[in-house]
Amino acid sequence: MRHIGSSAVSGRRVRQTIVITVGAIALYVLLRTLPTTESHLSYADFHTGETGLLDLCEPGSASFVPVEAVRSPVTMAFFTDEPIETDRQVNARVRLTAASGRPLTAENLLVVHTKKLHLLVTDSSLEDYQHLHPEPTDVPGEFEFSFTPRLNGHYRAYADFTPRATGRALYAGSILEVCGLQGEPVSIVSWSTEVAGVEFVLSVAEQPVRINETTTLSLAIRRADGGRLDLGLIMDAYAHMVAFDFARQGFAHLHPQELEPVSPDRATRQLSFQLNLPDPGWYRVWAQVLVAGEELFAPFTIEVIP
Repeated sequence: MRHIGSSAVSGRRVRQTIVITVGAIALYVLLRTLPTTESHLSYADFHTGETGLLDLCEPGSASFVPVEAVRSPVTMAFFTDEPIETDRQVNARVRLTAASGRPLTAENLLVVHTKKLHLLVTDSSLEDYQHLHPEPTDVPGEFEFSFTPRLNGHYRAYADFTPRATGRALYAGSILEVCGLQGEPVSIVSWSTEVAGVEFVLSVAEQPVRINETTTLSLAIRRADGGRLDLGLIMDAYAHMVAFDFARQGFAHLHPQELEPVSPDRATRQLSFQLNLPDPGWYRVWAQVLVAGEELFAPFTIEVIP
């Protein structure tokens, strides 16, 4: 019987290790050179090399998102074929790009509240707020939508979306230029309003509203004539609320705490929301509901103190 020395066995193992290592390196290089598809972005595509919104945002958060102060790992750019004018519908496109430079396509996004991409748009006076849902085009990372501004000036738009790769809500901001002079928001507290024959009343358990304290906002909705009011589902909820600071540095996107509205009587529906704001000052709060198949937007103005 022939005996193989330990040195021979060791040499063979070394050669096997070298072959396996070289093969693994070759496979890695090959995979790196293969083309990738836009539908398979990874967490690394959203890494900016610095603290960003990727580490700050949680779905359903009551907190204010400082879009302008903190760099987002996604950039957003708008395109139109003609100037945007007041009271005239324009077809626009928005392009989303991850920090890696790769397009952020619809396949990269999760459906949240029935949509993959929410676009929250408001003018400088905060008197015109629109909640839009761009749809993907044939161009990777590009989405299209129609927009009819009711006022002039700089419209600021915030995109609200959740990438599959992160599973966490991300945001991006940009400007839509509308021809004409821009307005300024009015610093007058307003806790109630009427829209299309429907009364909206916003209230809090304790006044005043203070910074860095979670406040419960109660929204009461009733018909002005006392008739029965039924709310319809809109994006999987019976209401949505958005709060903007007057400088439009960011926003808070809120959803009801209840799955069903509270009904103290046939004419009234009530919902509650939680809000936590970091800075003192004035804020415009918009409620969005569906009544008899019609979307209604109700504005409020609140002041937050230190």
